[in-house]
Amino acid sequence: MFHKEQCDLCEDCLVTCQWIEADKNQAVCWMTDMINGKHTPVIDQCITCYACNEICPTNANPFDLIAGLQEKHQRVSQEIIDMTEAKLTFTGELKDIPQADRIMNICLFGKTDGHLIQGEPLP
Repeated sequence: MFHKEQCDLCEDCLVTCQWIEADKNQAVCWMTDMINGKHTPVIDQCITCYACNEICPTNANPFDLIAGLQEKHQRVSQEIIDMTEAKLTFTGELKDIPQADRIMNICLFGKTDGHLIQGEPLP
């Protein structure tokens, strides 16, 4: 859940995002507009990687705001969404999956640091 009262408009979430191109002034305008429920370029550019929530120094959860607005301002019909979800519904059983205590978000690494996110092959 986005915590409006915790957002101090520092804009670390948008300025440091590698998918959104915004300077500090633009980011403040966009975040203010999003807090007020308006559509901004962020809604179209965000790839929903969740890194903004991890970057936010005040734990305001900007990703939750962005994702909510993406859903509100969706440009795909609900029928198409339902059909796609139905095709992707998993009904099997997962077996022999390696477990980890924490999963690292790849969006915290720069686009050129691919060697940092290569995992070990599954057995």
